[in-house]
Amino acid sequence: MKFRPGRIVLSCLAIISLLHATGCTRTGAFIAAVPGFFDDVTRHADIQFDAANKLSLDVYTPNEPTKTLKPVVVFFYGGNWRTGDKNLYKFVGDRLAAMGHVVVIADYRKYPFVRFPEFMNDAASAVKWVTQNGQTFGGDPNRIILVGHSAGAHIGAMLATDRQFLTSVGVDPGVIKGFAGLAGPYAFVPDTAELVEVFGRGPDYASMQVPTFITGREPPMLLLYGLNDSVVHITNLEKLRDAVLARQGQVDVRLYKNVDHVRIVTALTWVYKRSAPVIDDLRQFFERVS
Repeated sequence: MKFRPGRIVLSCLAIISLLHATGCTRTGAFIAAVPGFFDDVTRHADIQFDAANKLSLDVYTPNEPTKTLKPVVVFFYGGNWRTGDKNLYKFVGDRLAAMGHVVVIADYRKYPFVRFPEFMNDAASAVKWVTQNGQTFGGDPNRIILVGHSAGAHIGAMLATDRQFLTSVGVDPGVIKGFAGLAGPYAFVPDTAELVEVFGRGPDYASMQVPTFITGREPPMLLLYGLNDSVVHITNLEKLRDAVLARQGQVDVRLYKNVDHVRIVTALTWVYKRSAPVIDDLRQFFERVS
């Protein structure tokens, strides 16, 4: 089995583990976000970008004054396409904005209320909002970097490669300057009843697998993976990497020892930042593509 969704937990579980707890709670999210109170970052919360579906996003902006527009990082969280909340990822917004970027974290609809590709349309709508409103927050609408963890990495990678989602909402895919994925299930085959419900019944799942859409013209990619990951198999990364290289595209890979599916994203927090150089690898990638 390549993808074990039943074992997925939200990123804040790694923070809770510090307290020997077993569930994702607001307390854990608070602990992860504590350093954000000291970062020179402002959070603009609960901005509605899809009134019909009651979807909102948060924008994180560095407080340092500048005369130039900053690249915009759009982050999609994971949760097996059925759970998750942007409010649990303040630590991501704070950390990435502290690097000097405008950061957007958007909610999207989830199973069982929607199925593929509806949540992809939500993600595309969030990017459209950035192109129309990002400049208000000091962001450059023509320099967008997509980042995602787990199911969110799948969503971000699909946006970066399957051009139909952005073009369907009137966005030029060329505004996407890079994609960074943390432990993404890019090429898995649904193998549980629930995932079959999310993505439909086969036998052909090519339309939801990222390598299907690789042409070599997609934006540069950075694929990050923890070698202790027991949720998403490394073959997902390998298949995407090989597809990009076969078409002379741009892809870099970073593999981290002793890092699992959750720790790879909580390495962005003050608690676990020494677990892996995720922050440094993302910073270097952002600088290169933006």
